[in-house]
Amino acid sequence: VRKDSTELRRIGVNLLGIETARTFLDGSGSGTIISAGNGVSSFISNFTFTNASVGIQVLDNSAGASIYITNNVFVVGPTGTAITVQNSAETTILNNTFYDNGTAVSRDADIPIVNNIFPSNLTAIYDSSLAETLTEYNFFSRNTTTGLMGLPVVTGEKPLFVDPTAQD
Repeated sequence: VRKDSTELRRIGVNLLGIETARTFLDGSGSGTIISAGNGVSSFISNFTFTNASVGIQVLDNSAGASIYITNNVFVVGPTGTAITVQNSAETTILNNTFYDNGTAVSRDADIPIVNNIFPSNLTAIYDSSLAETLTEYNFFSRNTTTGLMGLPVVTGEKPLFVDPTAQD
Protein backbone atom coordinates (compact mmCIF):
# COMPACT_ATOMS: atom_id res chain seq x y z
CA VAL A 1 0.00 0.00 0.00
CA ARG A 2 1.46 3.33 -1.01
CA LYS A 3 1.02 6.24 1.39
CA ASP A 4 0.98 9.86 0.32
CA SER A 5 3.20 12.41 2.08
CA THR A 6 0.32 13.85 4.17
CA GLU A 7 -0.47 10.44 5.63
CA LEU A 8 3.21 9.73 6.32
CA ARG A 9 3.53 13.02 8.22
CA ARG A 10 0.79 11.98 10.62
CA ILE A 11 2.53 8.69 11.38
CA GLY A 12 5.67 10.33 12.76
CA VAL A 13 9.22 9.21 13.28
CA ASN A 14 10.68 8.01 16.58
CA LEU A 15 14.45 8.07 17.09
CA LEU A 16 15.36 6.06 20.16
CA GLY A 17 18.87 5.23 21.33
CA ILE A 18 19.57 2.25 23.58
CA GLU A 19 20.79 4.58 26.36
CA THR A 20 22.70 7.85 26.54
CA ALA A 21 25.86 6.15 27.81
CA ARG A 22 25.96 3.85 24.77
CA THR A 23 24.42 5.81 21.88
CA PHE A 24 26.54 8.76 20.72
CA LEU A 25 25.77 11.01 17.77
CA ASP A 26 28.84 13.05 16.79
CA GLY A 27 28.58 16.02 14.44
CA SER A 28 32.31 16.02 13.57
CA GLY A 29 32.57 19.65 14.65
CA SER A 30 30.11 21.24 12.23
CA GLY A 31 26.61 21.02 10.84
CA THR A 32 23.37 19.80 12.38
CA ILE A 33 23.07 16.25 13.71
CA ILE A 34 19.24 15.89 13.54
CA SER A 35 16.72 18.10 11.72
CA ALA A 36 13.09 17.60 12.68
CA GLY A 37 9.86 19.24 11.60
CA ASN A 38 7.86 19.70 8.41
CA GLY A 39 4.69 18.39 10.04
CA VAL A 40 6.16 15.14 11.35
CA SER A 41 5.55 14.10 14.97
CA SER A 42 8.70 12.69 16.56
CA PHE A 43 10.27 11.42 19.77
CA ILE A 44 14.03 11.89 20.05
CA SER A 45 15.30 10.07 23.10
CA ASN A 46 18.28 8.35 24.77
CA PHE A 47 21.17 9.86 22.77
CA THR A 48 24.33 11.77 23.64
CA PHE A 49 24.95 14.56 21.12
CA THR A 50 28.57 15.70 20.80
CA ASN A 51 30.79 17.99 18.77
CA ALA A 52 28.37 19.85 16.47
CA SER A 53 27.20 23.31 15.46
CA VAL A 54 23.61 22.22 16.26
CA GLY A 55 22.52 19.02 18.01
CA ILE A 56 18.81 19.11 17.09
CA GLN A 57 17.12 21.65 14.86
CA VAL A 58 13.30 21.76 14.97
CA LEU A 59 12.04 23.93 12.15
CA ASP A 60 8.59 24.81 10.80
CA ASN A 61 6.64 22.05 12.51
CA SER A 62 2.92 22.51 11.94
CA ALA A 63 0.19 22.52 14.55
CA GLY A 64 -0.87 19.04 15.52
CA ALA A 65 2.60 17.56 14.93
CA SER A 66 4.58 17.38 18.17
CA ILE A 67 8.29 16.95 18.76
CA TYR A 68 9.38 15.47 22.11
CA ILE A 69 13.07 15.73 22.99
CA THR A 70 13.59 13.69 26.12
CA ASN A 71 16.29 11.87 28.11
CA ASN A 72 19.26 13.07 26.06
CA VAL A 73 22.68 14.49 26.91
CA PHE A 74 24.00 17.44 24.90
CA VAL A 75 27.73 18.26 24.86
CA VAL A 76 28.01 19.90 21.44
CA GLY A 77 30.78 22.29 22.47
CA PRO A 78 31.28 25.88 23.62
CA THR A 79 30.41 27.38 20.21
CA GLY A 80 27.49 25.06 19.41
CA THR A 81 23.76 25.12 20.12
CA ALA A 82 22.28 21.94 21.58
CA ILE A 83 18.66 22.53 20.47
CA THR A 84 17.20 25.24 18.28
CA VAL A 85 13.42 25.53 17.86
CA GLN A 86 11.92 27.84 15.21
CA ASN A 87 8.25 28.10 14.21
CA SER A 88 7.47 24.92 16.15
CA ALA A 89 5.33 25.70 19.20
CA GLU A 90 4.41 22.01 19.70
CA THR A 91 7.93 21.09 20.87
CA THR A 92 8.62 19.74 24.37
CA ILE A 93 12.09 19.54 25.95
CA LEU A 94 11.97 17.20 28.96
CA ASN A 95 14.51 15.42 31.22
CA ASN A 96 17.70 16.31 29.31
CA THR A 97 21.19 17.33 30.41
CA PHE A 98 22.94 20.25 28.67
CA TYR A 99 26.65 20.50 29.54
CA ASP A 100 29.31 22.88 28.21
CA ASN A 101 27.38 24.22 25.18
CA GLY A 102 27.49 27.71 23.70
CA THR A 103 23.68 27.82 23.88
CA ALA A 104 21.71 24.95 25.36
CA VAL A 105 18.25 25.86 24.01
CA SER A 106 17.36 28.59 21.52
CA ARG A 107 13.66 29.05 20.82
CA ASP A 108 11.19 31.56 19.42
CA ALA A 109 8.09 30.46 21.36
CA ASP A 110 7.21 29.65 24.96
CA ILE A 111 7.58 25.87 24.76
CA PRO A 112 7.67 23.37 27.64
CA ILE A 113 11.23 23.14 28.96
CA VAL A 114 10.81 20.97 32.03
CA ASN A 115 13.01 19.01 34.43
CA ASN A 116 16.34 19.54 32.65
CA ILE A 117 19.86 20.07 34.01
CA PHE A 118 21.87 23.04 32.65
CA PRO A 119 25.48 23.11 33.96
CA SER A 120 28.35 25.14 32.46
CA ASN A 121 26.71 26.58 29.33
CA LEU A 122 27.39 30.06 28.03
CA THR A 123 23.62 30.60 27.66
CA ALA A 124 21.18 28.08 29.08
CA ILE A 125 17.98 29.28 27.38
CA TYR A 126 17.80 31.94 24.67
CA ASP A 127 15.45 34.14 23.91
CA SER A 128 14.81 35.87 27.19
CA SER A 129 12.19 38.21 25.69
CA LEU A 130 9.60 35.41 25.63
CA ALA A 131 7.09 34.49 28.29
CA GLU A 132 8.31 31.73 30.57
CA THR A 133 5.03 30.13 31.58
CA LEU A 134 6.05 26.64 30.40
CA THR A 135 9.64 26.61 31.71
CA GLU A 136 9.77 24.90 35.10
CA TYR A 137 11.60 22.50 37.42
CA ASN A 138 15.02 22.94 35.79
CA PHE A 139 18.41 23.06 37.53
CA PHE A 140 20.98 25.70 36.51
CA SER A 141 24.64 25.64 37.57
CA ARG A 142 27.64 27.73 36.47
CA ASN A 143 26.06 29.10 33.29
CA THR A 144 27.23 32.50 32.10
CA THR A 145 23.53 33.40 31.78
CA THR A 146 20.37 31.37 32.35
CA GLY A 147 18.48 33.52 29.84
CA LEU A 148 15.37 33.57 32.00
CA MET A 149 13.88 36.91 32.87
CA GLY A 150 12.02 37.22 36.17
CA LEU A 151 11.52 33.49 36.59
CA PRO A 152 12.64 31.79 39.80
CA VAL A 153 15.20 29.11 39.00
CA VAL A 154 16.88 26.39 41.02
CA THR A 155 20.62 26.99 41.03
CA GLY A 156 23.56 25.41 42.71
CA GLU A 157 27.29 25.06 42.50
CA LYS A 158 27.56 21.50 41.24
CA PRO A 159 25.07 18.95 39.89
CA LEU A 160 27.44 16.25 41.26
CA PHE A 161 28.26 14.43 38.03
CA VAL A 162 30.89 11.70 38.29
CA ASP A 163 33.06 12.79 35.30
CA PRO A 164 31.44 15.42 33.05
CA THR A 165 34.37 15.59 30.61
CA ALA A 166 33.68 11.92 29.81
CA GLN A 167 29.89 12.53 29.65
CA ASP A 168 29.31 10.74 32.97
